[in-house]
Amino acid sequence: ITTAASQDGADGQSPARLIRALAGLYGGPNNRYLNFYGPPGTIMTVPYQSVIRGEDPNLPSGALDFTGKVAFVGFSDLFDPGQPDRFYTVFTRDDGVDLSGVEIAATAFGNMLTDRSLKTLDGWSALGGFLVFGVIMGALLYLLPAIAGVPLAIVLAALYAVSAQTGFNEADLWLPVATPLLVQFPLALFMGLIGQYLLERHKVRHISEAISYYLPESVHQQLTAQTLDPESVNRVVFSTCLATDMSGFSTIAEQMKPGELAEFLNDYFDSLAQPLRNHGVDVTEFRADAIMCAWTGDPDNPAVRRNPILASLEAAEAIARFRDRHQMFESKLRIGMEAGEVYVGHAGGGGHFVYSIVGDSANTASRIEGLNKHIGTQILATEAVVEGLNGLVMRHLGAFQFVGKTEAIPIYEVLAQESTARDWQLRLRDTFAEAMAAYFAADWQLASDRLGEMRREFPEDGPTKFFLARCQEFLSEPGKAEDPGVVRMYAK
Repeated sequence: ITTAASQDGADGQSPARLIRALAGLYGGPNNRYLNFYGPPGTIMTVPYQSVIRGEDPNLPSGALDFTGKVAFVGFSDLFDPGQPDRFYTVFTRDDGVDLSGVEIAATAFGNMLTDRSLKTLDGWSALGGFLVFGVIMGALLYLLPAIAGVPLAIVLAALYAVSAQTGFNEADLWLPVATPLLVQFPLALFMGLIGQYLLERHKVRHISEAISYYLPESVHQQLTAQTLDPESVNRVVFSTCLATDMSGFSTIAEQMKPGELAEFLNDYFDSLAQPLRNHGVDVTEFRADAIMCAWTGDPDNPAVRRNPILASLEAAEAIARFRDRHQMFESKLRIGMEAGEVYVGHAGGGGHFVYSIVGDSANTASRIEGLNKHIGTQILATEAVVEGLNGLVMRHLGAFQFVGKTEAIPIYEVLAQESTARDWQLRLRDTFAEAMAAYFAADWQLASDRLGEMRREFPEDGPTKFFLARCQEFLSEPGKAEDPGVVRMYAK
């Protein structure tokens, strides 16, 4: 059987070109990628007996004319799948017929004759192509949102497949297809989506952490666990409100640059915030140089009232250490506490809110905080806060009627816990109680004498000075003592 190589315009080629093609077939690289022309029988196969007879009605006209052609002689039978000289290729037919060795040889010669052998990328070029494809895919799927990145990656993969097919058809360029499309693309898709998931989790964690800086823990957990609904965290609850303010802030602000002042305030607030957190504060609201806090819970739970007091005592120690770090800060801590119902939740408008404490109790706590500067105290609380609490060293200062208030409020000063109280604090409490007993009985002379003795022992005690001055005023002008148990304030 004779096979003639006449593909891609091989007919009529010059003898020199034919010789070069034949020489190149045997003298070229040891390994080549054949560019098959199609399934078995695509290259014309002429039966040997037809050549001997010189005719074959089953062959096209001129098939037996070998002028200007190269003929390859060998075994090629399209009807005998069992013959040994056959080789499995991508063009193997469904009935099992493979390309014969002689047709493969003719294919190789045709490739050489027309310079149509398959061209592949060298190792480094292929590696670079894999790298570029993988980087582009990974970048699309990681950097872009999934709703945009995934479709673009699919489009890119499809374009690569079309380009590979076009290059194969038009330029005999065999680009890698299986690795980019069946390995890199699914892997990039998986890794990109996993990366986006981890990135989103990282963002959510940081957002959650940021929210926790501005909102109470319970509210923070509620907002991060469900769709944001500001109204869902608004509530009216029983609370002990604690107000504190930095005295002398205006003077300090004049002496510092804005950046230094911000660092100073942050250190001050951090010094106060730690004791508050140590005793379970629920809401902490920073207002310029002031802090408003709230402990919320059941009115019958004494911890709602005790914890703010313990936090206040610890905060006084923290501010003492703060003064050691900032020599220019000479003021004492001033704290006021009141218990009652308040609104805690979002306050604001126009799409911007702050988590705030609103109510008469919060306002009263601020008034009581300001009372400290009038009577020279540090920690003041109403009777509603301290009633029924044991283990505290306190002294009753009487009832105070603040500006704008119609009723007087009993006020107590908290000195210490009994377990850690010093002897002078216990003595101050007891002697002051004796003096105030005479004061409340309107015995101005006896009260003045006892307060005078106290002033000699405790010259810096503010309430002693305050009530001693009132006693002396009532002694000189008896008509002013309408209700000795009530102190009416005319300034905030």
